[in-house]
Amino acid sequence: MTRKEFSNWRALSNQHDIAIYFADPGTPSQRALNENSNGLLQYLEQTETWTHYEVAMFNNCMKAIPSSSIDFFMGSVSRSFPAYRTTTEYSHEISRIVTNAIISFLSRKEVRLARKWYTYLSTQAIGGHFLFEQFFSKLLGQYLAFSEGNEKGKESFPSFVEYLEFMECGHLAQSITNMNRWMIENYESQSLNNT
Repeated sequence: MTRKEFSNWRALSNQHDIAIYFADPGTPSQRALNENSNGLLQYLEQTETWTHYEVAMFNNCMKAIPSSSIDFFMGSVSRSFPAYRTTTEYSHEISRIVTNAIISFLSRKEVRLARKWYTYLSTQAIGGHFLFEQFFSKLLGQYLAFSEGNEKGKESFPSFVEYLEFMECGHLAQSITNMNRWMIENYESQSLNNT
């Protein structure tokens, strides 16, 4: 009896709660992405203290890695936050990466992980001049409330878009409009079931 390589990938994935990705047949260009992502994750795992560069690399590859890995690596991000708090550029980027992780978790319907990192973000002091972080912290709070079944959470969605339009941030307003629509389409039935 011959065994095929990776024939037991589903059991491995279920047992260890990890996502396993394969390149589509006939697309060898996808293999490099998988191999490069795996190498990057190994590098990040071995790096004890993250610099600005490791934070940026992680932020750039977040869409391609499983939620459990994002959650694991967010621990490194959170340990880096106090060291960079005094440097405006870095503390700004750390809070943005936490925001991106929360959005990533919500897009994967991982509400528990989104709530965990939102709670972390709300415990961090965000300076008064970090308008972006304050804005997104409030918006994410409403998204989480809605994803957890609070129908009133979506009532404030339009006000965020109106604010961005007032600030003449049309491109960002369109992105938030799209996020609002996605949240309603993907979480409304869940919200209605919880009431």
